Amino acid sequence: MERKFSRWSLHSRLPRDEPLEAHIRDVLDQLDENAEGFASLSRDYGGCMQLVGYFHERYPGLHFDADLVAGLGRYDLSVDFDFYDLWSDQREGT
Repeated sequence: MERKFSRWSLHSRLPRDEPLEAHIRDVLDQLDENAEGFASLSRDYGGCMQLVGYFHERYPGLHFDADLVAGLGRYDLSVDFDFYDLWSDQREGT
């Protein structure tokens, strides 16, 4: 079956153990290298920042300060959160 859509992916360049907000900032920094082009693409095709987190011990929380929100707004990006708690009964000793 032929796909009826395509997608581009741009990933954070930071190590996975960095805070979630730092990963978002890194992707926004990459977009800033061609701000006009990325903003146009996002407006035309519905840009979305997909955040995926796998948490083995605890969810660290997520805080969007005003600069981060402004960065997402510059590119008309929606945000999708897919967070997974990989908690284990064995780790808790029960």
